[in-house]
Amino acid sequence: MSKLLIVGNLPPPIGGVSIHVSRLLSWLDCNKEIDHGFYDLRNFKIFIFLKIIVQSSIIHLHTSNTIFRFLVVLLCKLTMKKIIITIHGNLGRHSLLLNYIDLISIYFSDIPVLINEESFNQARKYNKKSKYVSAFIAPLKTEALPKRIEGELLKLSNCFNSIFCTNAFNVSFDSSGNEIYQISTLINIFTEFPEYLLIVSDPSGNYYSFIERSGCIISDNIFFISELHDFVTVINHSDCLIRFTTTDGDSLSVREALFKGKSVIASNVVSRPQGVKLVNLSQSDLSKLLREFENNKSTEEVSVANGYEGILEIYKAMS
Repeated sequence: MSKLLIVGNLPPPIGGVSIHVSRLLSWLDCNKEIDHGFYDLRNFKIFIFLKIIVQSSIIHLHTSNTIFRFLVVLLCKLTMKKIIITIHGNLGRHSLLLNYIDLISIYFSDIPVLINEESFNQARKYNKKSKYVSAFIAPLKTEALPKRIEGELLKLSNCFNSIFCTNAFNVSFDSSGNEIYQISTLINIFTEFPEYLLIVSDPSGNYYSFIERSGCIISDNIFFISELHDFVTVINHSDCLIRFTTTDGDSLSVREALFKGKSVIASNVVSRPQGVKLVNLSQSDLSKLLREFENNKSTEEVSVANGYEGILEIYKAMS
């Protein structure tokens, strides 16, 4: 068994955590600098998992499940294994109890990794070894869209002044019961802008079903891609990414779009990278930005750090 064990999920389903883990493994496999193994939580079996933990020296855990994360940290402490945890999301976004459990996990971890500045500043009060590392890991390759989807997008691109995209790996709600990804709101807003196309990346297909059930009218300038696909390719077809979420961590999509030289509009619910046009979580504020978009397209070149370098530095220090 490898000295370093990475624990997490791989796509499908496609989401920020699974994409991050997939790219991390690709870079490690490519560079061959660190001997590592991987345990896929999609195939979780308790006794096999316990055996692999015991056989490893360093565990790097990627999960959004607060209780499971705490139990793995506890297991590593009991078996005297070094544990790195990456908090994929904004610290403090859960209920009071779950937020407290997150802080306990951070306190007992050897290295907690936080993916935005606010979460890092909070975490280092409980663990001075906390690290701030971007969740963005540059893709080593991209996959073409299905030919049918590619053909439809090429046809549509000639019918609109600008193309926007947004994504949601699934229908999710925050602690206040609001849609985290605000897709319903975006659909309503884009009815005001028939000159713009909005592409909604919906790899699970669940969001399209949710919108249909809710009775929200999908206008002709809304295009859902409700099957598995590479969102990077969607960004390539777009002029601007919209990330209008009610909560966030360090959005891969935002950094992906900046990396590709695209404009980005994002809600100001967490700190965002340089080059992002920030907007309040308000329909009227977003509408105003969209009205001004044609005259204010971003031409600024933005340098996007590859989070792999930060993670590799942690691995080398612990080995």
